Amino acid sequence: MKKECLIFYVKLPKEGYVKTRLAKDIGSSFHAVNLYRSFILDLAKTLKELPQDVILSYSPQDKDTELFFHTWLGDRFYYQPQADGDLGVRMRRSFEEAFKTGYERALLIGSDSPDLPKKILEQAFLELQSFDAVIGPATDGGYWSIGFSSNGFCPNVFEEILWSTKSVFEETMKKFMQNKRSVTLLPEWIDIDTSESLFRWYKSQNQLPNLKGSSYTLSYIKEHALLF
Repeated sequence: MKKECLIFYVKLPKEGYVKTRLAKDIGSSFHAVNLYRSFILDLAKTLKELPQDVILSYSPQDKDTELFFHTWLGDRFYYQPQADGDLGVRMRRSFEEAFKTGYERALLIGSDSPDLPKKILEQAFLELQSFDAVIGPATDGGYWSIGFSSNGFCPNVFEEILWSTKSVFEETMKKFMQNKRSVTLLPEWIDIDTSESLFRWYKSQNQLPNLKGSSYTLSYIKEHALLF
């Protein structure tokens, strides 16, 4: 076992279970689910290059879901079900399990930012050698990542948070300050949950020609003319 792990939160890509706001915006749950599958593929490709252990934490928590992801994504990842409860409870339990297992540093990311670069994830682990925690703000007021050193872990940051609101990042930062934890910020990134955020992401990608041929998400948007 290595000293560091990345916890990758994913949901089973099925209609009515993932990307429901995006589905409503674009008028197609089919395309919304396939976009989500593309997000996962893009992130999985990046995560496979990391030297850290990668734990794919899936929902719902049943053997069929684990079999689906294992068959789809292969043996590079460790597979672990998410706990019961709201998002805060589930994230807290994920960190508790990681540190109980023996990891010294753990970083958790979601699956809504398909273009996260390897260098930012590497930066996060480097910062955790000096800080209690790291957090990556998202453009929608939430955060795309949060991480802790084992000695700096603070479960209180997951309590009494109104999840899926614009105040999540701000309220979490207040919790860090109240609990006297040293925390450093990662770069702000786009979480794709709506057609507006999808369009902003698409525009940002088209300003980076070298990525056009390597992104499953960008290829899917172009192939199905979703934003034209």
